[in-house]
Amino acid sequence: MHLNTKSFLTGLVVFALLAPNVALSAGGKGDDLNQPDTPPVVPVPDVVAPEPIAPAPVAPSEDTGEEVAPDELLMWFSIRNSEDPVVYQQFLDRYPDGTFANLARIRRDALTTPRVDPAIVPEVEPAPDITTPDPTGSVPALPMFSLPTPAEPAPRVDLAPPVTAPVGEQPPDRAAIDPRVLACDLAAGHPHDIQAPADLAGIQFDDINTASAVKLCVIAHEAFPDHARVTFNLGRVYHAANAVQLAERFFLEAAGAGHVRANAGLGFLYEEDNALDRDVSDANAYFRLAVEGGDIPVAVDLGWNYYQGDGVAKDSVEAVRLFRLAADAGLERGLYALGTALRDGKGVARDYAAAAQLFRQAGDMGYSRAWVSLGHQYENGFGVGQSDQQAVRFYRMAADGGNLIGITNLGWMYANGRGVTRDYAQAILLYQRAAEQDHPRAINLLAGMYEDGHGVPRDDVRAAQWYQRGADLEDPASQNDLGLMYAAGRGVEQNKFYAARYYMLAAVQGYRWAQYNFAQVLESGTGIERDAAKARVWYERAAAQGHSSAMYELAWLDAKGEGGPKDIAKALGWFDAAREAGYSRTWASVGYLYETEPMLYAADTAAQYYIQALQTGDDWPITRPGREWDRDTARALQRRLRAAGVYSGGVDGSVGPATQAAMRRMLAVN
Repeated sequence: MHLNTKSFLTGLVVFALLAPNVALSAGGKGDDLNQPDTPPVVPVPDVVAPEPIAPAPVAPSEDTGEEVAPDELLMWFSIRNSEDPVVYQQFLDRYPDGTFANLARIRRDALTTPRVDPAIVPEVEPAPDITTPDPTGSVPALPMFSLPTPAEPAPRVDLAPPVTAPVGEQPPDRAAIDPRVLACDLAAGHPHDIQAPADLAGIQFDDINTASAVKLCVIAHEAFPDHARVTFNLGRVYHAANAVQLAERFFLEAAGAGHVRANAGLGFLYEEDNALDRDVSDANAYFRLAVEGGDIPVAVDLGWNYYQGDGVAKDSVEAVRLFRLAADAGLERGLYALGTALRDGKGVARDYAAAAQLFRQAGDMGYSRAWVSLGHQYENGFGVGQSDQQAVRFYRMAADGGNLIGITNLGWMYANGRGVTRDYAQAILLYQRAAEQDHPRAINLLAGMYEDGHGVPRDDVRAAQWYQRGADLEDPASQNDLGLMYAAGRGVEQNKFYAARYYMLAAVQGYRWAQYNFAQVLESGTGIERDAAKARVWYERAAAQGHSSAMYELAWLDAKGEGGPKDIAKALGWFDAAREAGYSRTWASVGYLYETEPMLYAADTAAQYYIQALQTGDDWPITRPGREWDRDTARALQRRLRAAGVYSGGVDGSVGPATQAAMRRMLAVN
């Protein structure tokens, strides 16, 4: 099995610290909440099993165009303003077939052509100084030319807002009709650029062909270096090509020239985990500038950051204000975001019916994620009549739109026979479709199908492979399940340390089952050093999320005084909380405390709790060795069994076969 080395080493560092106060993380930006949990174990019907499928590698990009070599790019930017034809010839000697070779030949030839009599040709302004700073950072000098001094990086604090020009920039007439500008617009123009020509449709970020777009936009920028939109487009191309320093340079230049969308470009660039020394708080500063400049679509992105407290203090009211700006403008993302806030009741009064209406509007406009949310409302009956059939209908619509959550949820409905006839084979096909695109929940559910043998032959090795793939994507459910595989040695070689490590990685993300499992290994010292105090902390975190077994374990820690002071009253409180949360096997434990704790001792009360345990299906009192019983408690139990009509023996305080048979009869009756 492959282990992701980088994430593994990172995990070891965190694991060595074992800090239980690590901040817990929430879902991704705009994630749909309360999605169905992993399906329960269900019987396997007679289904033709598809051929087992191994995790597929990520498909390579279909764009086979050659990118501009970084060295060529740096050399060109250092010589492009030169008036020395030798410099351009040196460039051509080094890059005879390069992206800028034609431009270099044109300039070389122009500079080597005999000059016309200056008396006839008016004097022109000298070319700009070629020592313009290059913001790409310190780079070793290339042969035959010198690199300019790198510019100082922009300060992190107190970002100076660029001067924003009025909306509706009017480029010079010559640029407006120049084919080089038009070509750059077609190759990299933004669909929501409010300062672009009205008839420019724009191109989505992921659809930019960087190999050709960089050539077209560099040519346009060479011709019109002061054209703000061309400068922005060039920054966008470099962003798409992951040349982040160059992207930042041209975005800053365009923003300073008054191009509103360039502020948004900087925001998206700074949100990413890249080589720039920026973070989400910097991104938010530029998102605000973009919104204030009239770039309404960016209000949704800024709104999500307020909604989730990402790089800014959480403020649901401000998030709703921003969502409403976009929704009132008729933007599908704004309608969806406002619907989510109404569904959740955050920043606005909860209104399921209004949320459903907004989801329908966004879905009708082609925003497939909205169909997922509407399907979720029907599945759970939130503000609409509960209908699994309607949920399936909307999940299918989302799946048809390529939405990975919709595909996965539709698979879950097939796997569980909700709204459709149960069909494991169809569920696997849907899970596989989303898993191959690295959707974490689909990966986890697909692994579970192999682990449980639902629709395919049981295959622990293949299950572990899929769990590993999900764990490498930092999916907490897969990390926890992979930990279970390592603990049991199923599909992988047994390794208790790896098990504890994966529990920990999932626990720090707030996954309650992993918090419980991590607490278990800390309490027992399985695979790692025993630490009851840390175990208590992780049990408490799981209990805070409603994990009943964690509440039960906390009760025993308090009862025994492990990881903290002994506190019988607190232990009884945890037992009650566990029972209310659905953990039924607490009655016998409470009875045991009343039987064995001197400060709590009450034989008849203990017997009453043991009877209650039997009536709820807990057979622990039956399996308990007779020699361990307190005689007064045993007598009280025998009296209660006789009163219930299941025992006719003596009340002698000796728990033998007759008393055990009576307890078994009471267990059977209930």
